[in-house]
Amino acid sequence: MDDAVRSALARDHPADLNQPGPERHRHFSGFDGLRALAAGAVVLHHAGFQTGYGINGRFGELLAHGDAGVSIFFLISGFLIYRPFVERHLSGRVSPAVGAFWWRRGLRIFPGYWVALIGIYLVFGFGRGGFNTAGDFVTYFGLTQIYDTTRYFYGVNQAWSLATEISFYLFLPLYAFVIRTIARRQPKRKMRVEAYGLMALVAVCVGWRLAWWAYDP
Repeated sequence: MDDAVRSALARDHPADLNQPGPERHRHFSGFDGLRALAAGAVVLHHAGFQTGYGINGRFGELLAHGDAGVSIFFLISGFLIYRPFVERHLSGRVSPAVGAFWWRRGLRIFPGYWVALIGIYLVFGFGRGGFNTAGDFVTYFGLTQIYDTTRYFYGVNQAWSLATEISFYLFLPLYAFVIRTIARRQPKRKMRVEAYGLMALVAVCVGWRLAWWAYDP
């Protein structure tokens, strides 16, 4: 492994390089402040929307863009869930088991979401939609409503972010596999391949947004 990579990994987590057993849970305290700022921005965004200040208030433009806090959460999540993959790649170890990865991610999302989904439906009902067909059960319990333009905000409105997160979980191991496959041809340039992969993702995302705006301005 490249000396610079080993030095960086050892500086952050000295025990990680030679740890024989399951990797320990890691807490990056530097993200705590970012999480607080992101949560505050989202709360202010919704408060501005509900009160009308996000449209006509003095700080309307600022409140209207508070939803950028969600993007911050996604960025933090992306770093945390991809780090084990890239760390093992750069250190020459095998990738985390995909099945175990998906299982752990599912346990973090679905049980709590299902409890909230049932509770909200029984106590408040859904603002849009309901459990009227078998397809409704599959859609809402499976967090697939974002893939149906007629049901995007049905069920629990805020669940769209969880559904998006699930898509990240499904995509990430496949992306890591592609990066590893490409890097096998240039084993001494693993870091460069990882960087190029991120640049390609950014280019695809920007291109997609531009195409979407052109299609539906």
